[in-house]
Amino acid sequence: MIFTSENIGSVLKWLGKPALVLKAVWAFCLLTLWFTRYPAFADAKRTIAPYQGLIQLVLIASSAMLVIFILAEFGTRRRFQKTVHNHLKTLTIPERKVLQFYLHNRTRTAEWALDDSVVGALISRRLLYRDGMGDMRAFPTHINEEVWLQINKHPALIA
Repeated sequence: MIFTSENIGSVLKWLGKPALVLKAVWAFCLLTLWFTRYPAFADAKRTIAPYQGLIQLVLIASSAMLVIFILAEFGTRRRFQKTVHNHLKTLTIPERKVLQFYLHNRTRTAEWALDDSVVGALISRRLLYRDGMGDMRAFPTHINEEVWLQINKHPALIA
């Protein structure tokens, strides 16, 4: 493999995702220990035997780190759910009408004018987001997944 700046950049991006790296390390250690249980891999077992304690230690440490990452992700998601719920409680009437449009039409995407200040306010509060290309008059604006779940569960928030 020839190392170029693109290859090194992609490796650094991959290493920048600690949960993914931990999952790879965890899977490697688990598979290594699993393969050594079978007679077909007797040579591998002799090779790995001096490192088996280290592999088990890395497996335990990576498992603990994965649990920490999962709990941190859960905490982040829960905080965002509370933020969304609080934002939905304090909506102005025009902002409610925009979200009612999504709910009544049962759609997660609508086209709004780029200079619409009400939609811009909802985007700045992360209740809506723009993704994709529109024409000169309108851009596709999507409703955030958490907002969609909240207004379907509690439609009185935008009534």
